[in-house]
Amino acid sequence: MYFNVLRDSIEDLITLRWPGLGYRLYIPCPGMTADSSPCPGVFPLDGLLRQREAGQVTGVCMDCPATPDISALLTGFAVPTVPLTVQLEQVNSRLADLTASITTVQGQAARIADAVRRVYQIVGTEVSDCPRLFTLQRARPTGISRALIHQDHYQLTLWCEHAGYEHPWEPATYNLDPPKEWLTQIAPYAQLVFRTLQLVVPLAGAVTIAALPTAQQSGAQTHLEVMKAFVAVLPATRQARAEDNLTGSTGRLTAAEGAALRAIRAIIFEHDQLRAFGGLHRVQAPAGDLLWVCEKHYPDYDPGLPIIQ
Repeated sequence: MYFNVLRDSIEDLITLRWPGLGYRLYIPCPGMTADSSPCPGVFPLDGLLRQREAGQVTGVCMDCPATPDISALLTGFAVPTVPLTVQLEQVNSRLADLTASITTVQGQAARIADAVRRVYQIVGTEVSDCPRLFTLQRARPTGISRALIHQDHYQLTLWCEHAGYEHPWEPATYNLDPPKEWLTQIAPYAQLVFRTLQLVVPLAGAVTIAALPTAQQSGAQTHLEVMKAFVAVLPATRQARAEDNLTGSTGRLTAAEGAALRAIRAIIFEHDQLRAFGGLHRVQAPAGDLLWVCEKHYPDYDPGLPIIQ
């Protein structure tokens, strides 16, 4: 198509600028000579058109051994070896498979979104005045913390809860030095959070997380991998209890999970007395759920005052 436009433009220019001038258009040969240099041969355009109309498929160059496809010389595309009807059937088959895959992914996304929303609703009945999603990892003690041998050292990072785009929010990171028994206390809720993030992050990696910056994509995966190693040491009885609850069969947190969530809330408030949470804002989703979102997703809920010109 581009070749035809270029050809028409050249012929129109010649006709306007030099009326009556005789000319002939040539197409260069794409072959190579014996010494591997570009072939200097050319094919007359009008001759190629006549040969194609006569049913000839290939041309013969007088300067090299090449026998290029005439259709490729004229259009840039070789004549397909597969009939067009067969090509269309193949494309339709691939589209059908793709549609089925998209339908499966969409169905999975809907189920995951519903499960995560139930978690938000259930957790929101216990705690709504601070973020509820987080990742936890062991931290190397520094300074005076090295002397606190009766305490473990952790780093807790809160997550933005924007539906479908959950990600760690690094400004809301706290270094904790709780007593050793604290881990057992918060284990039930930590397990529930981990299982929730396991639903969100893999799906986001395949579908929705593409809307996040690359740094946030890799950051979410990294945090989840670290949390996985941390959760692996939690008591098995606690893990089973969290698994049962994630299905939403009870519609509320267990007593142990509620106590664990309140313990998380207490230690966050202890380390963030201003309750700034690294700039996370509490918003109300269209469905009525209370979420904590970062400053980048906050405008989706509160666009602010209109700008009047």
